[in-house]
Amino acid sequence: MRIDIEVRIGGKRDRTLVATIERDRDKTAEQGIGLQLAEVKSLIGRLQQIVATAQADEVIARNCLCGQCGEPLPRKGSASIVYRTAFGKLRLDSSRYYSTCVCGHCAHESASFNPLAEILTERSHPEFVYLQTRWAATVSYERASALLADVLPIDAVPRSSSIKDQVRKVGVQIDKAALHNAEDFFNSMPLRFPDPPLEQPRHALQVDAGYIRAVPAKCHGRRSFAVIAARLRIPDGPSASIAYVNDETWSVLDRFHHFLHRHEVPIDAPLAIISDGGEDVNYPSYLPWRPVQRILDWFHISMRFEHILQRMRGMRHSQPDDAAALMKKVASAKWRLWHGRAQGSIERLREVDKATTDKLQDHVKDLIGYLESDQSRLINYGSRYRAGLPISTSLAESAVNFVIGDRFKKKGQMRWTTAGANALWHIRVADLNGELADIFKKPLYGKRSKFTHKNLWEDFPMAA
Repeated sequence: MRIDIEVRIGGKRDRTLVATIERDRDKTAEQGIGLQLAEVKSLIGRLQQIVATAQADEVIARNCLCGQCGEPLPRKGSASIVYRTAFGKLRLDSSRYYSTCVCGHCAHESASFNPLAEILTERSHPEFVYLQTRWAATVSYERASALLADVLPIDAVPRSSSIKDQVRKVGVQIDKAALHNAEDFFNSMPLRFPDPPLEQPRHALQVDAGYIRAVPAKCHGRRSFAVIAARLRIPDGPSASIAYVNDETWSVLDRFHHFLHRHEVPIDAPLAIISDGGEDVNYPSYLPWRPVQRILDWFHISMRFEHILQRMRGMRHSQPDDAAALMKKVASAKWRLWHGRAQGSIERLREVDKATTDKLQDHVKDLIGYLESDQSRLINYGSRYRAGLPISTSLAESAVNFVIGDRFKKKGQMRWTTAGANALWHIRVADLNGELADIFKKPLYGKRSKFTHKNLWEDFPMAA
């Protein structure tokens, strides 16, 4: 069996023999029919080398000419560069040229230049990096390397350490790009603090915290650290997530502003920020430029009421009358809070506090303190619920659990530094929001080429 592949690049036609495959018809039952995996890897690897070499030669040929007289620039020497793709590691010839032509025209700002190296500022194909980062954000680095070896027809599978370095690099660049875009957008706007919205905000930002295992030696002795995750609810639109590590985030406000702006939340749109009032999630409790309503999460309030009611139900056998009276007062306090009568609810809980002792009284005191410390965040939950608007951080909690998943779970053996976890969080969230593939279509990471024809690859899209 003989396979001929016709390659056409830049209008030229070249016919090249890529591979010759032989089959023994007596061994068809043992080997099956069609190509074997090893043959496919070899075939695609050779085809990739042919196509990439033709592309590189065309790029060099188009950019080694003088822009004034059209003659080739003097050649200084030749070298090669290594370019990694999902179909194998390529070695491409890369000639270097003097910038000054014999006619005296200078084609480049430096004394000499390498056309191919100027264009390939990154030596790994974006799709190859995308596959590494996406799988590494889902499974461990070793499993990601093994998966790439089994699935992709590549010769040189990246080691787990290489994938780890690539993930760190991409995550850091995503972080920097987000912060840079946020600063550019908001630095041009005068600082202002709008009044809280009078109407119930339909946009809601639900914020919660999760914890992952730390490397104590690199995290100031801590055995775990907090990761903040938030879920944006948009009326009649898809939800979106954001996550970050506090210690690695320079400006939380800029991060949230850019996140909201990127998902087309108008700067003057009323926004509800729902959290459980914990210290770890207090950073985005206010956002300059935006009319914000802060809401204490109803789910956590309800759970605290439930803890008190559970203990009172245990009293029904020994003190049935007292238990019934106390449960009625607690139910009344919860009803008042649901309908926006926060002060009346706290007063009713104080009555319960005077009639209880021991651990039950401690639970009541804790609930009173919890409500009083965040009384400004207590709203008419019933009204907002009937309007079909969120009143709890349930989506944020599910986002925390989903983003942490098996990759970061505390029961696993993996330990993290704040920098490594923060970089991987950005990739996981981008994948969750369906944005990761688009990120690699832009010159997000690495140096930008100073070459005048740096967009030439748009005419010759390199295969992965």
